[in-house]
Amino acid sequence: MDDPRLMRAGRNSFIERSFRDTADRDYISARLLHRHQLTEQFLWMSLQAIEKYLKAILLFADISTRHLRHDIVAALKEACEISALGLKVTPRAEKFIRYLRDQGENRYFTYPRFTEGDELFHLDHTVWQVRRFCDDFFFPHDHARQREFDQARLRYVQGDKIHENRIKFRLDRRGFLEVVLDGKKHETLRAALIWKNFYFAGRSRGRVSYTHSKTWTQPSNLIHTEIVDWAVERVILPKDVVEEMRKRLRTNRSTVPRKVCRCAGQHPDSATRQNKENKKQEGLDEQAEG
Repeated sequence: MDDPRLMRAGRNSFIERSFRDTADRDYISARLLHRHQLTEQFLWMSLQAIEKYLKAILLFADISTRHLRHDIVAALKEACEISALGLKVTPRAEKFIRYLRDQGENRYFTYPRFTEGDELFHLDHTVWQVRRFCDDFFFPHDHARQREFDQARLRYVQGDKIHENRIKFRLDRRGFLEVVLDGKKHETLRAALIWKNFYFAGRSRGRVSYTHSKTWTQPSNLIHTEIVDWAVERVILPKDVVEEMRKRLRTNRSTVPRKVCRCAGQHPDSATRQNKENKKQEGLDEQAEG
């Protein structure tokens, strides 16, 4: 294949289907899992979605992602360093990405788990922040008008006006999310996608009602530290978890050190058992921030 444009088109098809569209499916799956209170699975699928969106951005820019593994904080940093793209995320999205990096990989529940109850809204906001950049804005078209159109699209994605029309925004090369939103073949998935969603929905929303559930839960391996030798011979545990189990076994401590606590800023000694705080939020106002 000698034509570089054909090669690039094939490359883009791979990125769109294997990364961006798969991320769309991960995102909808995460929303379904959250609605059914499957917390670890929700966090893992959320991490998978954000990871694939960010890797798609890097791959569209012809940047290798092989070294990143699941480090979405590093992926975000590299994506924001693509000067021509101009990707910038809000502090809220950046904080949630750090939270997902720490909590998302806790799918075997070997670290303490902490949730504030509003993670779904942070996920929607973060997906909105990064997904709209999942496109090839620099394809080498033959005609100047096509290249100018791509640059106009990029300026729109970078600007402030897009946030006023976020419900109507669609990627130029439609992804699976657009198919679900606008089609009639995936009614169940569409219902899961638009449920209490401020960013990807059939209509604009300013307020939603939801039950706020705040949890802090300690895993069994940090409670029953006497199993440490048995565990390390039979399963793969992170090094810092094994060290903490041995430390607790020696000192019989019941609090969680900062080194092991993956609670996105929560003080590790604030709880040693699961604690739930439920209250009805009659009107959550979602700010239409960038």
